[in-house]
Amino acid sequence: MNLLVIENNVLGSLLQNRLGQMNGVDVGLQAVAMYKLRDARSLDEKEMVENLFDCLCCLLMPLENKESFLKAEGVELMIVIMNQKKLCYGSAIRALDFAMTNYPPASEVSRMWSFVENEYEKIDRLMELYMKYSNRVKEESERMNDLELNDLEEYHDNIGDLDGLNEKEKAQAKIQRFITAL
Repeated sequence: MNLLVIENNVLGSLLQNRLGQMNGVDVGLQAVAMYKLRDARSLDEKEMVENLFDCLCCLLMPLENKESFLKAEGVELMIVIMNQKKLCYGSAIRALDFAMTNYPPASEVSRMWSFVENEYEKIDRLMELYMKYSNRVKEESERMNDLELNDLEEYHDNIGDLDGLNEKEKAQAKIQRFITAL
């Protein structure tokens, strides 16, 4: 086995066990947070940033470290890094993958975060769609309430003539259930 592989295995083991118990996740997050708004400037700094993310990923293997990551708002930090589209974009995705693997609470935070980004753009869109479709449902309900029972029965008899016998029977069954419910 290569000496570098052995060193990486030892480092990974230390990170998972000892540093995780000594608030290593918080330290790792503080180290990568410096690169949320800027890229590394030199090749050595780029390598260091990749190593920091590698260490963070090693730290995120044990469940208790995933909990620490979530409490320290690591999910939010990784999303900010990804939104900035800087050099460590891929590393942030990888760290999130480690955090969410076999730990559903981290996934829930990611989903919630997607609704608040871009000044609540998705929530605004959801409300817009809700208002549009709730108004349509209300209008249709009022129109159905205004229909006379005779009009409904006549509609029942004539529906689906152009769609074929099978479609006509399905539509008539739906209308019959509606009439019965009245």
